[in-house]
Amino acid sequence: MLQKSQSLWESTNVQNLFRYRPSGTYFARFKIGDKPIRQSLETTVFSVAKQRLPEKMREYRSRHESARAFADGKMTVGDAAQVYLLKVRASASLKPRSKDYREMILSFIKRSWPSLLETDVRKVSERDCENWFARYQQRVPIRKLFQRVDQLVRPVHGSEPRANKPDDKLFHRVSAIRAAHIGRLHRRNSAG
Repeated sequence: MLQKSQSLWESTNVQNLFRYRPSGTYFARFKIGDKPIRQSLETTVFSVAKQRLPEKMREYRSRHESARAFADGKMTVGDAAQVYLLKVRASASLKPRSKDYREMILSFIKRSWPSLLETDVRKVSERDCENWFARYQQRVPIRKLFQRVDQLVRPVHGSEPRANKPDDKLFHRVSAIRAAHIGRLHRRNSAG
């Protein structure tokens, strides 16, 4: 049993790595911005905790940088994709195969339109989306692809577009292209 003078937290010789004495579990403890973060590394083995620490810190720092870029209104499509992937991976409601599928579709978008990732979300034009769409419409299931692009360009915070979010224009452009494509499919099916 712990004595009253003894702390529940034991520091280690590795910076930002602490051990919770009652359970023996290692935790990462660091600051991002002015916010202190304490996150379990889910292990009681020191060598494993030491290996997981940099990855955990990198994950939180990248989340913070993406959120800051979004707040500053300087978000690239690559930043939005990174935030989207973090949300997908953290979602408890998605099955592992669904997560893999969403990552696969995003990977296809990245491979088929590499310059898109460095583009500011406000600079992507409707014509750019239509040109990209025309090249690949025969190769992928369009409905699923548009669902993933919609999810990618939706605002990072919240599920509905808001007028002050930088990615609203791209969201509406993609939605307009999708609606036009669905309209063409319906006209083709009803004519034939």
